[in-house]
This record gives sequence, structure tokens and C-alpha cells, in this order.
Amino acid sequence: MASLISQKTSVALIWSILERNTTSETYEYVGRLIERGGESAVVAYTTALFNSEEGTALYSGRSDEEILNIIYSRVYAVPAEQQVIDAYLSNGKTIAENTSEIIIGLLSYSGTDHGVVDAQSVFDSKINKIMVTWDGQPVNGSGIIEMRGVNYLLGASPDNEEMAAWGNKIDNHEVTLSEGIAHFLILSPEMNNGTDEFFISKLFDNAIDRAPSVTEKEAYLTQLAEGVSRNSIISDMLDDLKNSTEPVNGKNHDAYIHAVTGYIPGELPGVNYQEQMVAIYLALPHRDIDNKALVYYGRILEKGKSYHDLIDFLIGTKEFQNKGANLNGIDYLKHVFSALYPNENAVNYEKLWESLESKSKSEIVEILLNEFRYKSDYSSELIVGVLKFSSNYYAQSANFEEKIGNILGYKTTATLSSGSKDYSVIGTVNTGKEHSLTFAELAILKSINLYAINNIKIDLTTAKNLMELNVYGDKLTEFISHVASTTQFVNKINLHGANITSSMNGNYHISPEVDLSLAKINFGFNNKINVFWNGNSVDGGANHVSNDFIYKGYGTISANLITKQITSTEINGVVTNTISSNIANFASVFTYDTLSLGWLDLGGYVGKTEAYRIIQKPDGSVSHETIATQNHTFDAGLINSPGHEGLIASVWKNNIPEVRVSNGNQAIMSFTLSKKADDVHVLNYWNRVDNYDLQLTGDVTSENKLTFHLTGNALYPTQSLGLYHTPGKDTYAGSINYISEQLGAVFDNFDIYSYGNDQYSNHLDLRIDAQVNSLSINGMRHLDLNINSYSDYISKIVINVSRGVDIDFKGGLKPSVSDVATSTNLDVITKSIEGGSSAPGSLQGMLIVNEVSSSGGSKFSNVSGEVYLNYAEGIVPSNTIIDIERSVYGSEVVINKFSTEKFSLIDQQSDIVILSGLNGHEIKDYGTILSSQTEPHNFNVRIGVGLSDKVGVFGYSNANNQSVKMSAIVIDNNDDHIFDVNDTLIIAYDVNSHDVANGMSYNTLLVTNGVVKAQEGTGFLFS
Repeated sequence: MASLISQKTSVALIWSILERNTTSETYEYVGRLIERGGESAVVAYTTALFNSEEGTALYSGRSDEEILNIIYSRVYAVPAEQQVIDAYLSNGKTIAENTSEIIIGLLSYSGTDHGVVDAQSVFDSKINKIMVTWDGQPVNGSGIIEMRGVNYLLGASPDNEEMAAWGNKIDNHEVTLSEGIAHFLILSPEMNNGTDEFFISKLFDNAIDRAPSVTEKEAYLTQLAEGVSRNSIISDMLDDLKNSTEPVNGKNHDAYIHAVTGYIPGELPGVNYQEQMVAIYLALPHRDIDNKALVYYGRILEKGKSYHDLIDFLIGTKEFQNKGANLNGIDYLKHVFSALYPNENAVNYEKLWESLESKSKSEIVEILLNEFRYKSDYSSELIVGVLKFSSNYYAQSANFEEKIGNILGYKTTATLSSGSKDYSVIGTVNTGKEHSLTFAELAILKSINLYAINNIKIDLTTAKNLMELNVYGDKLTEFISHVASTTQFVNKINLHGANITSSMNGNYHISPEVDLSLAKINFGFNNKINVFWNGNSVDGGANHVSNDFIYKGYGTISANLITKQITSTEINGVVTNTISSNIANFASVFTYDTLSLGWLDLGGYVGKTEAYRIIQKPDGSVSHETIATQNHTFDAGLINSPGHEGLIASVWKNNIPEVRVSNGNQAIMSFTLSKKADDVHVLNYWNRVDNYDLQLTGDVTSENKLTFHLTGNALYPTQSLGLYHTPGKDTYAGSINYISEQLGAVFDNFDIYSYGNDQYSNHLDLRIDAQVNSLSINGMRHLDLNINSYSDYISKIVINVSRGVDIDFKGGLKPSVSDVATSTNLDVITKSIEGGSSAPGSLQGMLIVNEVSSSGGSKFSNVSGEVYLNYAEGIVPSNTIIDIERSVYGSEVVINKFSTEKFSLIDQQSDIVILSGLNGHEIKDYGTILSSQTEPHNFNVRIGVGLSDKVGVFGYSNANNQSVKMSAIVIDNNDDHIFDVNDTLIIAYDVNSHDVANGMSYNTLLVTNGVVKAQEGTGFLFS
């Protein structure tokens, strides 16, 4: 049999294109085709529907735009916006491809857009109404349905036992349907003995709740006058009711089906019964259930048949026997349990068999399914006792529930409320009726709006796909999850209430309407929980957070959650200052002695310290006054400054043994920015030794301003700053400042990491008021770095940014940078380092201190003008390719330690490569000139002098220093024999024009299979 989703897909295609129902035989056949052929089969069948006789009649002569509008409106039940249709028309796909995309796109939608989900629900109900209706095979046999239908038309309500008896006779072929109609017609004397006109009018009234039209009445009266029996009239109208979903009155079919079966067309058995059926099909034949089995057997369960008896029956069927039910002993056990827990090597099957060998096959299946699925606390001794890794139990259970939910096509968004008892959440999702959600329903949900109307616990262990949870109401709600953060992390949990306990891993956002000064919130120990809050202070006030806000997890929390108060008490002239804070409630963020370190988010920080002065006067009176403090100021000393006497350590060391304080009273500390810091100042800052001291997780905008004030006794090893990119755009870090209160403070290293590998840039304005021995710039994304007025404190800059860096020294001071270095080979250089007007020449580029390449040489790709490749003392260049994007007069590439044997130059402007050796075209030697100028781009290479050859070289000799050798290699790009700004100019130090002309030649560039070669020559050029 085809799976439920494949059958449903075929029904959706037929109805959406031809706007008609189909039979179970058709959707089963097409469903199998779809399962075998996938997307291509869907498109092929869609094409066949359009080309069919019905399709041609409906769409012949219509434009693609008209057809797409018809299909979209039918599927979504609303007209399409013009831009939606235009997008389909311009995507290059066929009408069949676009049509199937519209239909399958909505049918299989698994997102959280409420508008689309609502449209999907309406569409589902239409499809279900076609698939889930009486087809002559009801639960109790077809005979009783026929008898109920007859009495429905007669308007009679005979004894159910009598209808059942006659129904059984029909099923057993003891009587015909006509004889059954005659029997019950006699029991309705009004219908049997009344006039023909009364009979017809009453029949219409009972069947379709209206009087017959004049034409209808005359037609039936004529039939009766000609000898057609009333039995036949009843039988014909019964057929009309059974077989048409759109008779004269649109609601009559639904009313008839509901009357004779107890079900409304499209109404499935309860979700519990559906899930039980899906589970047994997964456990034994190892396949998705089909529609017929789901409805038929699900209703059997709903009518009261036991799960055990149904399993026992199914085990005896031919399909189940062929697909595992014929196995015995431990082989049978492995077959069943592998559907629940696929990792055979992680299960002690011998031990499991010892527990179940005395049970029947149906009992084994029932026990395993019930133990695996319905232990709400996941404490099944049977299951846990046989797993080698019991922690995987939770994840495997969630996977199984997710599989059930996917097969049944459960919805991804829901509005729910807390039930009246623990572990119960109520909603109408998937059924239209209020019910307690199952684990499988939770496993599919991506977005939940939950209203806490009762004090309960809610188990979200199986909610593995949950991305957004909105919690409303102030009733105490405890969220529980047994899975690890690696398998479940909720991207956004919005708390609109202040009475929550949770161990769910996720990002919690506390709504502004929540009064945290009264909150009772507790976040679980050892869980990855991030909490973001914009604060509740106004007009420069301080934040107020209840002492019942407890955090025992690890992750990121907003600095707004941490409050500080100072009370200065003066008694008889003696002043005592007392610092108090709720920092101990969040100590786990800073005091884990593990690799899972916490972060404090300074994004948007609005708080400050509250300070008061209390003076007891000699006359016994007491005065109270408020002391003004700076806004947006966070005291890092609360975390780890010895001057604060270790506020964390003194509380937490004694109460929670698992939490340990590193390095005595100095806690581990890291800061992060999730958004713009509003001119935030961090006082009493002690930087750390490991991890990033500050990370920016996205574009905090150029308006960001954050200043760290380092204490006089702070540590100064390595400071690390991580910049994370925003995909598809430049990312701005704004202004980050480090100000030291310690005279002569020295950073050994200051490391900047520029993350991202696209063509965009990270931007940072950095001020460091301390000596820096080495500023290191690392990463994959280009960095635009402005170093402000204290740049003269930086001794060395080490660059390892594969997409380059721009450094601009602001403030006009002459930096004392001794060298600019790269610690590894650079693959890409896009721009130069700008040193400012007074910067030394060594800043105009890169100082190569090491060359490492798997190909045995170095390659600098996409090099553009104003790049100076400067090799450090003692470094001999290896075989090196300089792939030049553009190098012209005034913006040229400069290379020191140039060697005709070691270098190859690729010029992208002319598609010419200059190689070592004389195996190509000759390079013209234009001789040597003298100049008193020291900078190569100020050197006049005889502008306007005619060039006789395509490639030539000018020699250069410094009139003030005859030992300096330099050559200017020129390529006449436009072949006008005049050197101008359109031509390529490359400056090479340590080589004269004669060396270049006699040691190198040029060729036209070729690229073969990604390898750069020349048309001629045997130079060392490599890919």
C-alpha cells in the first residue's frame, strides 16, 4: 500500500486541478507512482491531468497566468497577489511544475507562518473530506449502515438491535437490500400508507431538508404512477446520498454520513487511536500506514476494541506475516525493537528477551510500545535497563514520536493552554476539537503560544523541532525537558509572565510588560539557557530584579539582570560602605570551572549602581539621601575584583558544590554584545586568560559604544575580541575602548578575530589606552580597522586575515609600530594597510615573516594596488606567484627582495604572465634612470616616453643611496606605445632592469582544469 502522505498527495493533485473527488483505488494507484518516482512523478502526473480530457475542457485556451490564478485560489482559498503569480511566471518552470509546487508546497508546509498554517488547515479539511468518508466498509459491516440510511430517509428511529439484526442478514446474504427497505417501510405507516405526493415530499424533507421542486415532484410521481415501487425510490435516493458529496443541498451528504456512521466526512479517529495504528505499522511491517488502515482500524479502536486484540489480529494477516510477524524468539524481538531504537549495538537484547520471552507476540509489541511511548518521566525500568547508553532513550523516543507526527501530517503551530493536571497541555490543533496534546503532536510543533491558566508541569522532551515558544499568564509553570542541548534548543522563548521554572535549553526573551521586581523565575542547573532582557529602568534609573529570580544554568544573560547597591552609613563620624548585589543568583554564569563558559550580554545595557548615604546625627536623628551615579555603568568588580571580596565565591562555594570558582575569588568572565551598547561603561574590569573576553554576535551598528575601564591591578596577558559577521552585508562593531588605570600597563597580546568569509567587511573603531606588544588580526573576513589616538602604544601588528585588512591610524600621531607581520602565508590580499601621513614606510603593506604552502610555494591572489609585499630580514622568498588584479601608476603593487628565479607575475588586466627563464617573449630593457625620490609611487617612470614593446622594464637607482636597486615593470595594456594610467606598473626591489630583461620572459595566460599555465615556457608557475 502507498503511504498516507503519498495517497493524500494524489488526492490533492486531482482535486486542485480537476476540482473533483477520486476513489480510494485511484489515489492508492497514483500514490504508489509518487512513492516510486518522487518529485518527477508528481510533475508527470500533474502534466497528465492537464492533458486529460477533463483537464483540456477546463483549461484549453487559458493563459498560464489564468491557470496559476485558478489553481492558487483553489488551493489557498484566497486569490493570489500579483507578485506571487509574477514570480511563478518568471522562474522558467513549466505550468505543471509550478502547479505541483503550489499544491505540494501548501500540503507539506512545515513552517510557522500562521496565515499559511491556517490555509493549510482549510486545504487539509477538503482533502480529508474526500479521503475519510464511508466507502462501504464501515466498522460494523455495511449492512447496518444501509439500514441506518434507510431509516434516515424514512425519518424513523427503530430499535438499534433490530437494525443490527437486519444489517447482519444483509451482510450474510440472507436478505437483499430491497427486502430490508420493505421491512422498515412497513414499520413507518405514515410513509408506507400516505399518498404518493406526501411520500415524495416527506422523503425530500428527510433527505435534504427541503421540499422537492415542481419538476422533481412530477418526475417521481410519474415513476410511481408507472409502477416503480417506493422501495426503488428510496434505494435510488440512498445511492445519491452515499455517492455524491455535492447533491442539490450542499449539506445533505455530511448530515447523512454523520447520521449513519457517527462521523462527519473528513473526521478522523481521535489522535490517540491514529497514533496507536501508526506505531503498530512502524513496529511490525516497518512502513507508513495508509489511509484505509488508519481510518478503518482507528475506528475499531475508538469503538472499544482493545489494542492487544487488534495487534493480535494484525499479526495474523498476510502482510504482517510477510514483514516480520513470522519471526520467532529474539529475532522477532529485534525486529520490533529496532523500529523504536535503531542502534542494535546499543541494546542488550539478551536481557530484554529474558524479560519478555514468556509473553505472546502481541503482548511483546504492546508492552514495548507502551513502555517506550507513554512513560512520561522516561523511567521505564524495562527500557533503561537494556540500553548501553540510557541518555539516548530520550532522543530516540522523540525521534519515534516525530516520525509518527510526520506520517500523520501534524501541524507545526498551535495555540495551547495548560491543563488541569501535570503534563497536560490542551489545544484544538490537528483535530479541531479540544484535547490534551500527545507527545507526537508536540514533536512536530515549531511554534507554540501557551497560556498558563493552571499551576502545572509541562514535559517538552519530545518537542525537538520547537523554534518559538510564547508563554502568557502568571500561573506557575514548570517546563521540563530530559534531552541534552545538542538535540533540543529552542531559538526563541518569549516570556510574558513572571512565574516560570524551566530546564528547557534555549534563548529566553523577557517581555517589557513583565515586572521582574516581583518575578519568581528559576532556570535549571547545568542547562544551556540564554536570557535577554532590556531592563526596567527609566530616565537613567537602576534596574530592579526580584531576589526570586534564580539562574543556575550556563550560557548568556543580560547584564540588566544584575543589580548593585552601595550604602554609605556614617555613625559618629565613622563611615562604613556596604556593597550588596543579586550577583550570587547568577553566579553559575561566571564560576563554572569547565569548558562551557558563560557570557554576560552588555547589549543595550541601561542599568547603573544605586547609592545611598545614611547619617546618624548626634541628636539621634537619621538623614537619608540618594547619591548620583553614572548611567549605563556595569561594575565588573562584582564578578571578580578582589576589592569586592568575592561576592560570588562566598555565597556559592558553600551552597552548590558543583559550582567552583576558578583562581580563588576571581571568577571566569566573558562579555558579549547581542545588539548596540548604549554608551556602556564597564568598571573594575579584569581581563581573562582563556576564551574571548568580548564577542560581538552580529551587526551591533556603527552607533555601538562600549568602554572597559581596567583596574589598576588588572591582569594584562592576552585580550581577545571576536567579531561575528552578518551574512550578506557589512557588519559594524562601532566603538570599543580599553582604558587602563594602571600607569605603564602592557598587553602582551591583543587579538582580534574577524569572522565570515564573504566579500563584505567587518568594521571596528578600536581605542587601547595601554601599551600593546603585539596586535594580532585573524580570520576569514576583511576587516576595516580604525585605531584611535593611542595607537603609538602598539609595538607590532601581526596579520592573518585571508581577505585582507585596512588599518587607519586616527588622531594624527606618529605610530611607533616597528613592523607589520603575517604569521602564516596569505592566500588573498585585497587592500593595503593605510598608515596615515606620518606612518613609516613599513606600514604600507605586508611584512612576510613566514611562508607555508602545500604546493611548495606561495600564492597571493587578487592583489590590487597599494600593496607592499615586504619580506622580513633573513627571509628568502620561496617560489611565489603574485596574481595581480590591478596595478597602475599611483596605485601599484610593490615587491621587495624580488628574484627573477623565484617570482611569477600574473597580470589580470592584460592576461599576461611573466615567468622566470627565457622561454617566452622578450622583455624590453629601457635602461636605468636616477631619482632622488624615495617612494616608488612618487617616482616618474618617464611618463609620455614611447614604449616600443608590449612588456618592458625600467631600472631605478636612488641618487642618495646607490646600493638601492629597483625596477619598474611596465605592460602596455592598450598597445598605444605610450605609458599612461591604463597600463600595468609593478615595482620590484633588489633587482635592476638588466636582471629582469635577461632572466625573465612573458606569455599569454592559460587556465586548464584550474591550473594556471602559460602558452609557452617552462617556468615554475603553479596553481
